[in-house]
Amino acid sequence: MRLPTSATAAALSLLSLSLSFVQPAWALHESDVGVVDWHKQLIGVPLSGAVPSAPSFLHYKADEGSNRTIIVTATGNNVLAALEPEDGSVCTWFIVTIYASSSHLWRYIFDSEDRIAGYYKSSKTIATLSGPGGSTLRTFSALSGTLLLEKRLHHPSVGALSEPSHLGKEVLFDDDDNNETLYVLSNGCTISSINGTSGETLWTWTAPDQGSLTIYSSIHVTPTALVALGLSKSTASFTLHLTSLDVSSGAVVQSTGVPSSIADPLTQFAVLSTSASSSSSSSSSRNGKGETPVILWLSHSSLFYLPLSRAALSAKPTPRPRKAKLEGTGAGLERIVDVGLSALGHAVVSRNDGSAFVVKVSGDGEGDDVGVETAWEFAGSASSPTQADSLYAGGTDARGRPAVARVFWDHVVQKASAYVFAVQGQAEQGEAIAVAEARPFAFGFDTRSHGVLSHVALDGPTPHTNTHARLLVTTTTGAVQLWSSSSSSSVNANNDNANNADGEQEPTLHWTREEALAAAVVAEFVELPPARGDDTVNEQIEGFWGRLGRQVRDAQGFPQYVVHFVRRFVSGSSSPALPSNATVDYRTLSNAATPPSLTQTTTTTTLARDAFGFRQLLITATLFGKVYALDASTGAIVWSRVLGMGWVGRAGMGGRVVPVKLFVVRGVGDLDLDGEGEEKGRGPEVVLVGQRRADNSLVDTVIFHINALTGEDARPPQAQTPIEAELELEGENGEGKAEDGGVLEGTDVVSGPVVEAYLLNAEDRKIVVLLDEFLQAYLYPDTPATQAVFAASLPQLSFPLRANVETRHRVVGHKIALPPKEQSHHRAVAHPVWALSFPEGEDVQAIVPQTPTRGGHGQGKGRGQDQGAASLGKVLGSRSTLYKYLDERLFVVRTVARKSANGGEVMCGVYVVDSAKGTVVYHAEVKAAAAASVGGRPGTGAGAGAGTGGCDVKASLVENWLVYHYYESEVAGGNVGGAKGYRMVSVEFYEGKQPDDKIQSSSLSAYSNDTLNYSVYEQAYVFPSAITALATTTTKFGITSKDLIVATTNRKIQSFPRRIFDPRRPSRKTTAEEQEEFLIQYDPLIPNDPKRALSHNYDVANVQKIITSPALLESTSLVFAYGLDMFLTRVAPSNTFDVLSENFNKVQLVLTVTGLLAAILITRPMVKRKSLKEKWYN
Repeated sequence: MRLPTSATAAALSLLSLSLSFVQPAWALHESDVGVVDWHKQLIGVPLSGAVPSAPSFLHYKADEGSNRTIIVTATGNNVLAALEPEDGSVCTWFIVTIYASSSHLWRYIFDSEDRIAGYYKSSKTIATLSGPGGSTLRTFSALSGTLLLEKRLHHPSVGALSEPSHLGKEVLFDDDDNNETLYVLSNGCTISSINGTSGETLWTWTAPDQGSLTIYSSIHVTPTALVALGLSKSTASFTLHLTSLDVSSGAVVQSTGVPSSIADPLTQFAVLSTSASSSSSSSSSRNGKGETPVILWLSHSSLFYLPLSRAALSAKPTPRPRKAKLEGTGAGLERIVDVGLSALGHAVVSRNDGSAFVVKVSGDGEGDDVGVETAWEFAGSASSPTQADSLYAGGTDARGRPAVARVFWDHVVQKASAYVFAVQGQAEQGEAIAVAEARPFAFGFDTRSHGVLSHVALDGPTPHTNTHARLLVTTTTGAVQLWSSSSSSSVNANNDNANNADGEQEPTLHWTREEALAAAVVAEFVELPPARGDDTVNEQIEGFWGRLGRQVRDAQGFPQYVVHFVRRFVSGSSSPALPSNATVDYRTLSNAATPPSLTQTTTTTTLARDAFGFRQLLITATLFGKVYALDASTGAIVWSRVLGMGWVGRAGMGGRVVPVKLFVVRGVGDLDLDGEGEEKGRGPEVVLVGQRRADNSLVDTVIFHINALTGEDARPPQAQTPIEAELELEGENGEGKAEDGGVLEGTDVVSGPVVEAYLLNAEDRKIVVLLDEFLQAYLYPDTPATQAVFAASLPQLSFPLRANVETRHRVVGHKIALPPKEQSHHRAVAHPVWALSFPEGEDVQAIVPQTPTRGGHGQGKGRGQDQGAASLGKVLGSRSTLYKYLDERLFVVRTVARKSANGGEVMCGVYVVDSAKGTVVYHAEVKAAAAASVGGRPGTGAGAGAGTGGCDVKASLVENWLVYHYYESEVAGGNVGGAKGYRMVSVEFYEGKQPDDKIQSSSLSAYSNDTLNYSVYEQAYVFPSAITALATTTTKFGITSKDLIVATTNRKIQSFPRRIFDPRRPSRKTTAEEQEEFLIQYDPLIPNDPKRALSHNYDVANVQKIITSPALLESTSLVFAYGLDMFLTRVAPSNTFDVLSENFNKVQLVLTVTGLLAAILITRPMVKRKSLKEKWYN
């Protein structure tokens, strides 16, 4: 063999270097954005427990005098968001980049350690307090989301934790329009006056007891002083404490207690204002222009109040409270409901029988005429078996006039009803309200698809748009909807038509946001069947006329096929199109808000895979008790089902279903060994394992068996409980064929929690195996056939579990044994066979299973079933071979060693362990990072260091390749000595101690001595950023090289070829043999190349997990990342070698073939004549 010259070697080295940094992913081209990928931008389920964080409408006052309404909310995903009421859309604002337009608003994502406590509004600005005790103050432009001010009020370590989180925190705007001064209450004991423009602290006052005796809950500006109201704990109840401060200096003017006795200050205490209750105001935010606070509280079922007028604040002692004389109050008063109208002098008071009425403050606050009176009585609001508990909401119209709504579910008409009390007119200045009206209307909320109403926000009447009210509804399943009622809406709740008998328009559902997707816990890809799968089955039994009719029907689509073929041929695109009859809502690709007519966008007749297998289903389950199926090609929701609560729901108790595992138990082409083949309509099926947690602390393990194509219940009839069969909860024969989807009930499997669940794939059967607290094994489905398969597979089964023995943590390996024959009625029980003990103080963080080598489609091989590596080794330039150490029993253990009493360092451990006998194949220790804090090291984001003890290690193991990522806070020596930053370590395992050593590890017994005969290659690299998740690509046969997919904290999804992380990269100049292997010289720094970003300009935030799935093309892998946002794309790690490239000159090929055909047609007669002449003359 001829060796390359030095020039040739240099060229090969340059070529290999350039190839290694070329990302061959389709999604790198701008023209592919939105074609091969999609992005769902979410905000999370709104927080609805308190007014400072719940959704509300904000009327923005523009400088030119026009008003604009936006929706503001804080969410459980630690996001502050502003939505457009017209379509529910949102656009991201991050760092200094603003994506805003006239129709799209913004969101701001807080770090996980910086939990948002509440937001506070003025007419143009939104302020937030976040972190422990409200340690950080931020202000935003309400319309654009621009960060105007960010100020640290105190260090998070000294922050006082409170429950609820908004208690002891508040921001008050001194000037509603200019926001010149902000008064901030933080930590429940500190009040600061801050310049709203520069952030300068003008003065600070801290309570002498620092919150140990009195927690200040709110602050109020009066014409003469800043008043702080606190709660002091007494023996049997809480009492009110009043402290007034000088506005200019913060000096204490008066500090005194208020005679009071409050049992529950969260529900029996409120502060209203007199200033806006008697005159129109443009904003519901409180300011210091003439406001006089009035304290309201309940004591012994009576309402007391105390006006804090100028005379009252200067009087010594403080005047005694007054008892409100309310007409017709009836039963005892129980609760004061803050509906967000305290600045406008309105609140709702409920009685112990469930009835409620609106109270308002009357008078100007400077005399004895201040009082509390009933403004409106909600008739029929008492508790009743025919209606659910009422929700109350407050809001204002465009002119700032208050409105209060009562919303409840009516069991009789099966609709939600709303009664809106609104001020329709105003008398002369100084007089009471002249006109008020309450108009009832019913709206068709779908409780079977969206659960129960949990919160309502109200936007008051808008006469110029003929809108009586707009309701923003949040549900228990995480859906957010906007409903509106016109001024002429029907009052008849029994009418189901779009118009009532008088021709008046019914309330309108404008859009729905499925924000529960931001709380997805588990997700799996499901392959779709071929487009003509049913016809193929019927061909075996159809007759001549049936076959003829089918062929005629098929021929009807031939013209469309020709047009599509020509278009595809001319455009040169190899991306397959959706079926012609598919209906896709493309609005879901950008904002996740869908109109009501487009929430179910695909029918079962259109669910068929495309030519290349890019179109699949994504089944995902959320923390809010709902499971979704998404179209992997568009991101549109195909179907969704609410998970039923079983006996908990039938008993009228509260609770929730927490998803644990999701398994694909039936794929396309799987054999049906139970005699119910696809000819009976069965398609792909999934099993969701969940834990049903009741409010009384009882926990049961439930299994939901779902048809992946339709969302129907796929349980066999014998799997239903007698009660379910009697009530026919899921339609005939348990097929789940309810007309509107309905609630999906499950099968109770374990009376208690499970410690682990696995999917056993043996003898063409997929069996779900669950282990309870006593390590008893439960099977689903539990039939004699599955029991026999399970028993035959026990000798090959072993699995690890975490265990604690006194103060030491262990990983214990288990095997399952069948009970003796005389105890056959007992269940199989797992018993320990080995134990891996860790040093004292070292805790097990997580057990990471090995990633399957490749995915399978059909032939009984479901996704996730390992079918062996396609390549068993790596051929070196010397023509020798390094054989991969392939052991499917390996798994990864991540640990954290707590700091010892003698002040030792905190270390993070990474172990690779054999699950059959507990042998440690690989072990590494890295120093833990310092505790993460807000504004700490660069790149920290959601989940970085939170709750990990500084060990935020991400790891993945596939075949013989281990890769893990961590933060290096200190390096003592080496090439990067003293450098801090993120590291990515790549480790590869090979058989033997040198090349050509072969032990056949893939088929080797776990107890063979040769299992210890292996070599390890590892190398560390400096990674440019922190990551939140990582995974490797998966292809159909595992032939294509693997890419590493990572989600970074700067909200990008990036792809890195495996050859970059090759641990055999030499530190010196590469030799000719190494160049033949395409090895490149080792460089410790992995550059932050923006071309590696699969997500383009998408802002994919807080990704928690990445899963991959093979397409029908061996070259292509689907990548799905989910967390706060969802993002899907497809990549080709080794280029699309099995598909013609888009720039392939098809026209030239056709012309060449046509020319050759023409030449054949022309020369063929000539050749025949010549041959004939030769026969005659020869």
